[in-house]
Amino acid sequence: MVVIENHEPIDTISGYLFTHLNQLEQWQDSLHHICNDLLLKGTILLAPEGINVNLAGKKKSIDIFLETIQSSKEFADIEFKRAAAAEIPYRRLWVKVKDEIIAVGKKFQDLTQGKEKRISPQELKQWYQENRDFHILDTRNQFELGFGTFENSIDLGLRTFGQFPQKVKETGLDKDIPIVVFCTGGIRCEKAAPIMVAQGFKHVYQLHGGILNYFQECGDDFYQGECFVFDQRISVDKTLAATGAKQCEKCEAPVPREQWENSDLCSSCGRHYFNK
Repeated sequence: MVVIENHEPIDTISGYLFTHLNQLEQWQDSLHHICNDLLLKGTILLAPEGINVNLAGKKKSIDIFLETIQSSKEFADIEFKRAAAAEIPYRRLWVKVKDEIIAVGKKFQDLTQGKEKRISPQELKQWYQENRDFHILDTRNQFELGFGTFENSIDLGLRTFGQFPQKVKETGLDKDIPIVVFCTGGIRCEKAAPIMVAQGFKHVYQLHGGILNYFQECGDDFYQGECFVFDQRISVDKTLAATGAKQCEKCEAPVPREQWENSDLCSSCGRHYFNK
């Protein structure tokens, strides 16, 4: 991780927007220049379907970046999640142009119109408390579920999100029962929900802001474990602080701090070492 001197406050931000985006290479150059000048680290993905942002840096630099990007008409509607951090959890800056910001391997899908229904963290918590009749579907990769997931969530056994359309078709779930889809920050659900609606599911709800937003609003009520994140923190708890967990390089299973402090052997696969 990158450590800022003089104990300057560090913030992380994440946000995305599905929108028709043109002049991708020009945006790539412009955003790379802005982030580089502000000494920000992380990843920005650009595609014809929109933008996905995950950055970290000095609090003042994040302030300037947010003011700059949200002043443009193309990105004015991005909702960012922001949190304090002890260190910058990224090694470098990447600004990339891709075919999709979330790969599903299909033709461009217009997600700027007819967004599916959203459910807030507070509403989902209430559904649990009231013991409502609903399904809750984890749209993340299977290894991520090993770190933690919601109570009674359905595991599709995904190795990549591109498998989602076929895997959800094979579940045999009752299409009349309400179903909540969730992921880390909400972006995968933006694609998962319309896919399910197209398959005939009648009551599909996206968890607004994903697990990370739920942690900020409701803590870990009805959630079991930690949340895997795609940066050097590996996993965060309900306060969005790094848990100290590692990940096995071979089987991708979580390796808790209390284990790796005493052994280099992964207890899940039994014979392969993980990266300390």
